[in-house]
Amino acid sequence: MVIGITGNVGSGKSTVARLIQEQTGGKVVDADEIGHHLLATNPDIQRQVQLAFGPEILDGPGRISRKQLGAYVFADPERLTVLNQIFYQPLVYEVRLEITKALRVFTTVILDAALIVEWGVQKDLDTLITVTAAPLVRLQRLMEQRRLLKEEAVERIEAQAPESLKIEAANIVITNEGSLDELRVQVEAAMANLGFARREAE
Repeated sequence: MVIGITGNVGSGKSTVARLIQEQTGGKVVDADEIGHHLLATNPDIQRQVQLAFGPEILDGPGRISRKQLGAYVFADPERLTVLNQIFYQPLVYEVRLEITKALRVFTTVILDAALIVEWGVQKDLDTLITVTAAPLVRLQRLMEQRRLLKEEAVERIEAQAPESLKIEAANIVITNEGSLDELRVQVEAAMANLGFARREAE
């Protein structure tokens, strides 16, 4: 089974992916990690990124800074669109490859990716879970957990597609605005609906 976990920035989708992994023993395929690896190792992507955004995103001769790149593209939705276009084909290819490899070993694979709906890869999944949270909750998390300034956090929230698109595409919606224990209860209920046994109470 391939379970997709999506949600806008600050929703807690990666926490949900980890909780599902704990319950199912499955393998998490993290699209962010794959994207970071591509940026660090793929010369064609590096070249396209430098041509598109110039020296503002470099922290040394020809060396791309992920922090500077993020700040630069999230400040302008058009820049973010360009970056997503550069990454789209190679990233989706690598994500599908990692899912295929994982399915040879694991019965459950969890795809953790913010852009599942935007990529149009729902057909690769057995089910799609969207994780939601109110904008103010997500803003607070970005400021506290990622140490972003309020302006930076707002830019990242506003740069993404409306949460409603992810909700409409989902088979299951999880609202993550409370404690970790409350989130775990929702995750276990969702997994029970998918046929996974609930964890024994410790």
